Amino acid sequence: NQKCCPDGECYDLGPPWQSLTRLAPAPNCIDDPVKYLLTNRANPTYPVVFSSGNFSNIKDYYNASKPTVILLHGYLQSEKPSEVRNMTVIYLTKVDANAISVDY
Repeated sequence: NQKCCPDGECYDLGPPWQSLTRLAPAPNCIDDPVKYLLTNRANPTYPVVFSSGNFSNIKDYYNASKPTVILLHGYLQSEKPSEVRNMTVIYLTKVDANAISVDY
């Protein structure tokens, strides 16, 4: 027994998640999925956008041999303001890494 969302994510609703003694509610589908933006020294200007359900487009840009840093914005902001982009650019001038900013 599964619940599948429009983004392709499927969630198991059978035991042990639901039983007579454990009535867990079915998960809600997310209408606006979280977006991740990958930037590194090879692509400092145009981040590669991906989601948790589809990250196949980063394989040509993500370098697993380098460190990865994740940059988060504040609760009431979004990734669009220049603060996160500026932090990413400055960080990449100091460290040769994969920088992933999160837009939620």
